[in-house]
Amino acid sequence: MRDHGSLNTTLSVLALLVAVVAGHLTLAPRVADLDGFYHMAHAARYAETTPWDTGLPWASQSAIAEEGADIWWGFHVALVPLARWAVADDGAADGGEERAGPDRITWAMMWGAFILTLVLASSSYVFLRLAGVAGAGWWAALVLIAVPNVFYRYLMLRPHVLSLAAAMLLLSALSRARWGLAFLAAALIAWLHLSLFWLPLVVLGSWMAAVAVERWSVRDPRPWGALPWAAALAVGGGVVVGWLARPHPWAAGRLVYIQLFELLDEKASDLPITFAPELVPLTPALLVLMAGFVLFWWTVGVVWVGREVAAIRGGRVGGEGEPAFRSSSSGGRATLIALTFLSVGFLVLTMVVARRALVEWALFATLLLPLAAGMLLPPVQLRRWGVAFGVSLVVLLPWAARRHALNVRYVSFGPDYLREAATWLAAHSDTGDVVFHTHWDQFGPLLARNRINHYIGGMDPIFQMSRSRERYWEHFYLSRDLTTDYTCDAFPCASGVARDTHEVIRDTFNARWVLLEHARSPKLIAYLDQTPGFRRAFETEREVVFEVMGDADAPDAIIHGGG
Repeated sequence: MRDHGSLNTTLSVLALLVAVVAGHLTLAPRVADLDGFYHMAHAARYAETTPWDTGLPWASQSAIAEEGADIWWGFHVALVPLARWAVADDGAADGGEERAGPDRITWAMMWGAFILTLVLASSSYVFLRLAGVAGAGWWAALVLIAVPNVFYRYLMLRPHVLSLAAAMLLLSALSRARWGLAFLAAALIAWLHLSLFWLPLVVLGSWMAAVAVERWSVRDPRPWGALPWAAALAVGGGVVVGWLARPHPWAAGRLVYIQLFELLDEKASDLPITFAPELVPLTPALLVLMAGFVLFWWTVGVVWVGREVAAIRGGRVGGEGEPAFRSSSSGGRATLIALTFLSVGFLVLTMVVARRALVEWALFATLLLPLAAGMLLPPVQLRRWGVAFGVSLVVLLPWAARRHALNVRYVSFGPDYLREAATWLAAHSDTGDVVFHTHWDQFGPLLARNRINHYIGGMDPIFQMSRSRERYWEHFYLSRDLTTDYTCDAFPCASGVARDTHEVIRDTFNARWVLLEHARSPKLIAYLDQTPGFRRAFETEREVVFEVMGDADAPDAIIHGGG
């Protein structure tokens, strides 16, 4: 039996490793997300200078440049070793010669993303092992691949991957009364990505509520004051330390306020704000399409949890053939109830606030499944439900592989995205020349290969809007290809002032260059081609660079009155 158990453990760990490797091999040499370019570029900046210089002057129209702080500081510091290797012999960022194939920046991104996914997979395995789950490796592999769109996000070079790993560590530490470890996990989450300062607090709140429910179910007479408030001090203290352990913490706090609270305020308006799709709520139909497998079994598990809590409250505890939940430790029961609260809460966020909360829901919902099966089902029912689960899993695997292939084909980006244009601009620009680009997601790939130029903005568009609403709207009309010869400083246009495009780009944004993609800005490209104030300077199959000419060559201003 021991040999059989050892073999099963080995095979399950290999399956988990195969899932991680297969995910990245099927993606390479493409990258899952453009934000990784920004994160690696900022880390490269620290590698070349010092992590204490957090200024980002390259985002010329962003509140991030004004505040001079870095809300992802811990994540960027963690990337410095890879970034140092990436820039050691790759002069693209300073106008060096371009090489064929993935450059060092891209290789560093791919290796960094692989390490992050491996850390997440290992953390889920450790969490399940500590929770006493049999076959933890198999379940950890399922945690990765159960929702293909979420699996794709696990392959990104973004701090949320490490934050999720730390969140599991935090819940495990709380369940085992390891307050020091809980402090470190909470500090790590806030240090890596300050805008996720609330995640440790949500995990803490869910666990505290779970402890209260567990005590209520067994009619524990201890009052609320007897709850483990030391856990709250540990987690709260960790969040504060993670926030303060960075340069310019107050400025970083202001950026967090912009990214979270100003964003929510703007989303509540009827204005056509430019958001990433991940910030839009998920419809029920899309939820079923993306995560029907987990949604069904998670719903079954949540019903089981509620039923068993009620059963214990009603006095049905113990006995042969009864679920292990009724005779397990209070810590084990609290962990399962906490996973229930966490998954329900993140599902609500997914449906009401932003679909990117699907990542947290999928993680906690899938972790709930093996705990619920092992603790809530008597052996006879466990075998019966296991057959049904196995059949559904056989259906899931080929479907998940197909969905992942579609994500790689239609959602991922080539390793050379904007590379030719960025290196050409670096070679033909003076230091500090501003490049007017029309989409915020272009900032990372440009900055990664060219820190000679400055750009308009990057990261979330809310940082541009917070700095200047007028400049945001002038950029908005051109970025959406809504206007060409003029742009407006308000929405709707009649409520503000419309000005000549050449004047705005040259004088307001102080740009010397304009970078446009054929697929995203066809109308604006056609207009600039026929306007004397712009000269086509460089072109690739996918993008074109215009030089902004001076007054002598500029067209007569086209002024549109507003108001």
